[in-house]
Amino acid sequence: MHLQTEILKRLLHVKAIGCDADLREEIRTIPKCELHVHLAGAVRRSTLVDLARKNNVSLPASSAQDFLQAPNLLMLSSGNEIWELFHRMYQWCWSCVRSCDDLERIVFEFLEDSYHQGVRHSEFTVSGSAVMHKFPFDEWTDAVALGIHRAQASYPIAAAAILDISRRSGPAQAHANVDKVIQGRPSALCGIGMGGDEVKYPDSLFTEAFQHARKNAIPSTVHVAEFAPGETTITTIEMLQPNRLGHALNTIKSTQAYAILKEKGIHVESCPLCNYLGLVGGLTCIEEHPISKYYMDGIPISINTDDPHIFGFDLLDNYVCLFKEAHFTIEDFRAINKRAATFGFIPSSEMARAGQPALSIGEANTRQT
Repeated sequence: MHLQTEILKRLLHVKAIGCDADLREEIRTIPKCELHVHLAGAVRRSTLVDLARKNNVSLPASSAQDFLQAPNLLMLSSGNEIWELFHRMYQWCWSCVRSCDDLERIVFEFLEDSYHQGVRHSEFTVSGSAVMHKFPFDEWTDAVALGIHRAQASYPIAAAAILDISRRSGPAQAHANVDKVIQGRPSALCGIGMGGDEVKYPDSLFTEAFQHARKNAIPSTVHVAEFAPGETTITTIEMLQPNRLGHALNTIKSTQAYAILKEKGIHVESCPLCNYLGLVGGLTCIEEHPISKYYMDGIPISINTDDPHIFGFDLLDNYVCLFKEAHFTIEDFRAINKRAATFGFIPSSEMARAGQPALSIGEANTRQT
């Protein structure tokens, strides 16, 4: 209970800061590029109630009202570590999705919500372990595409999914998933990603899968040094050679790793509020998050939510907190998003169709060198 109490304390602090209506509106108008958000962690609370009822999934609360009114979904989970609380709730969210129609719905609603917070370029992660065993590859990628197209019929937003190939699934499954992306080339997918325990499932297990992706022009991103030591960043960069890094929270604690990150100019998908509320990286306040140091040192970054509806905040909360507690300016935010878009995986043709300017991944990589 102490763990959940600390999370709630931090969330209430975030909400108190984020209630500045004028600042939120000013920030909302900034065109944003979000590159790191997990679809299951961004499903509307009301939609989860609807899907649970429709699909006969029990709510993790005594009533729908209690579920809807919980400060965040971690309050309804159990475990002695933040990872246990989160992982159980994340799995529960995916358990509510039982059909491709459900998947299409949550994609559309997520993009609608993103647009209303100023997002014009969205790359969201879909869990391979959650969908690959539920639905045929062509069917679920078509459902994601339909959700994207529905959103684009109403809003000028460029969007595509990143397929997560979890470390826990092992190297054979990772390679098989990469193969499916290469063979199918679905328009809904713009790249691959990988998360999970970097110590238990080291980078050396996945070099072949990532090499296979690179040879076939499939861009990639890898979660690194969120829970693990900063030194893991070194092997990820050297062995997997991803186009972007997710979190890289503890990278700054390793002099060698940070030097390599700066030298390579690899884009970091930063998730400040999720890190702060997740009690990771030894953060005691938002100002301690390394995103400020990365930005000042010229490391390309984006500002992302990660799992907003599980933790109980939104993208605007991130910006307001960074403005008020980490000394970012409105001009900084505009510059960050403009540069972040150059590291996107969505092809220029898709960006143009959505009415958004873009550079291709090839151009972004040129800027890194």
